[in-house]
Amino acid sequence: MAENLRYNGNGCKENNWDSGYRGADAGKKLKSSTIWNGDNYSDFNLLAVGYRTASGALRSVGAGTHLWSSTLHDLDIWVRDIYSGGTSNKVGRYTQSKLAAFSVRCILGQ
Repeated sequence: MAENLRYNGNGCKENNWDSGYRGADAGKKLKSSTIWNGDNYSDFNLLAVGYRTASGALRSVGAGTHLWSSTLHDLDIWVRDIYSGGTSNKVGRYTQSKLAAFSVRCILGQ
């Protein structure tokens, strides 16, 4: 998924994606078209289920979702996030504690 989302708004591949938001409409293409404000172009059908912090608090339920990646960063792990707010059509990438709880999507390799 990360490889396919490394594009900026001009269709140019971004090789150095440390953290922040990318993809002019990548988030919209992943979001459910029936429950969330996406078009589900990718058939990923992502829902705004939020996440649980390392201390156990629920956050962003109904407003965004966070997905685990398989990439470690020091003692943390890289996470992808998509929201309904100002960056609603982009996909975010940042590190988070492995003690938090995020959604998981299994993607079959080709």
